[in-house]
Amino acid sequence: MSRPGRFISGLVLFLLVSIILIPSKSSAAKGWLVGAGVGVAKTSSTQEHITDLNAGFASYLDIGYGFNKYFTAGAYMGGDVAQTVSGGSDFVIIFPIPFPYIGAYGRFTYDAGKNLEPYAEIGLGAYETDPATLGLKAGGGLNWFLGKDSGWFIGPELAFHYVPKNNDSAFEALFKFGYQWKK
Repeated sequence: MSRPGRFISGLVLFLLVSIILIPSKSSAAKGWLVGAGVGVAKTSSTQEHITDLNAGFASYLDIGYGFNKYFTAGAYMGGDVAQTVSGGSDFVIIFPIPFPYIGAYGRFTYDAGKNLEPYAEIGLGAYETDPATLGLKAGGGLNWFLGKDSGWFIGPELAFHYVPKNNDSAFEALFKFGYQWKK
């Protein structure tokens, strides 16, 4: 099994065991959430017409529902834009290569107190590569709520996207912000 496959399998196992072993009684972090993120991405591809990819931009939208303070399920939509260079010594053309995606995720959150909630998530989605196909998302981040009873949060997120059929991948480092309606 490849390195990304082992990482994703281990993360899924960790999330499942955590959900089973941790009691679901809680009084915090339940309810709907909406988030967005912007940042940088590094994509890679083995397709012969896409080479020399450079770092680019990343963005996403996230809508989810927290069933208890540990588990959230939701949907994400976003994309990365890398740049590639084409041409010889006489001219250089720089053009963007899009990497759009849409999918569903499961998230395990740990309530660390002091308005901090680190999390790990795994997702499955459709990636518009050549051709469009299914891919995986694995990542983690930290929600920092802006006050004891505030629903507003900011924080970092790291995510890895992998499309096994084409062996395409993207690594994202994002700054995110959003709101959670807590019950």
